Amino acid sequence: MPSRVRHQHEELQSAMDRVTAAVSGWPDVDMGDFLRARMKFAKTVKTYLNEEQNYLNRQALAPLHAEAIADLQTLLSDYSALVTRWTPELIQADWPGYIDTLRTFGRRLTARLAWEDEEVLPPVHGRLAAA
Repeated sequence: MPSRVRHQHEELQSAMDRVTAAVSGWPDVDMGDFLRARMKFAKTVKTYLNEEQNYLNRQALAPLHAEAIADLQTLLSDYSALVTRWTPELIQADWPGYIDTLRTFGRRLTARLAWEDEEVLPPVHGRLAAA
């Protein structure tokens, strides 16, 4: 599982980078490229968060387990709120606001992935090596 998780982390970061790149040319943004990148990121996030939730539910990481689940739920809620609020029409009306919101979420996602790599995966690696 840990190598798969690392691969998923790379996919998430790459998908986030594509969305950020797609909006970085504002105001000359290709809406088709942007919407495709956003949809790909949405699917990647949804798949990852669902798999991560299922994985964490099967682990016994004591204090990290509760923290990881709670943080994951917050991240999922934050992403759902971002997608719900920022419709394509609102994005076009307020690019600077959307870009700021997107970057904030991106920093939060990057921090979450780094935390998993540093705090969650090492105990799992240790348990798998001992088995």
